Amino acid sequence: MSMPDPWERAAHCERAAQSPQRSDHRAIFKRLHGMWMTLALKRHLVTAEEWTRKIAAISRLQASLPEQVR
Repeated sequence: MSMPDPWERAAHCERAAQSPQRSDHRAIFKRLHGMWMTLALKRHLVTAEEWTRKIAAISRLQASLPEQVR
């Protein structure tokens, strides 16, 4: 299974946060955007194992949100 690209996930969350159709979920998307950006920017500071764990944790968090929020 390939790992999601944090830059792509951050961009998706940024677009969703700006979408007028999703204004009621703006804060959630902004928080997720920040999490993905932080991870992407710190890639060179963590081990491959930690990187994998962090991606999995944020992915699980995003997947646990109600369908209309994702």
